[in-house]
Amino acid sequence: MTIEQEFQTQVEISQWVDGNFKIKLPSDNKSLIAIGCFDITIEHHAAICLLFKSGLYGSMFALLRSIYEGYVRGQFIKYCATDLEIEMFKKDTLDITFKELVNRIEQAIDLSGSSLSTLHKTSWKKFNSFTHAGFQHITRRHKNGITGAVNYPENELIQGLRISGSFSLLAAGELAVFAEDQELVNATLEKMREYSNNLIG
Repeated sequence: MTIEQEFQTQVEISQWVDGNFKIKLPSDNKSLIAIGCFDITIEHHAAICLLFKSGLYGSMFALLRSIYEGYVRGQFIKYCATDLEIEMFKKDTLDITFKELVNRIEQAIDLSGSSLSTLHKTSWKKFNSFTHAGFQHITRRHKNGITGAVNYPENELIQGLRISGSFSLLAAGELAVFAEDQELVNATLEKMREYSNNLIG
């Protein structure tokens, strides 16, 4: 798949989610927090599409940690946070490492060694570097005396788009579950399968 084809796929995913998720969702304390995390994950994906289109690749890569974090925090709140941890989360005083969040989620849903922990192991440091203007990001800003977007490798741009699109669909699936809309759950799963098949193909 070319980079332009990948971008068009991401735009289509964003438009599909936007068009299908004007849904009624629960408003209890726990649900509101988890839903907010999933919703911001979806918005970050839409923002990444806009940033890519504008050639603002530095800002696009800076959002990859945020999109991953939004989804993981939503899962943590939904599946394993205690009432006390939810109250601490609301006060921004929850002191749990991100790795521990991932481990707790995998234990709660019996998915040890899932893509969440694999991504943490392989990409967390790079995500941090991208977000905080670390060396991994700075070194992609210039080559042969030229700065800017032209220096980002195409394969990395495609990978960044794919990561964001995958989390957007996963977050959308969680919202469909919250809405108790089995038809929408099935449609989202089908969208995920279609997207995965395109990647393999």
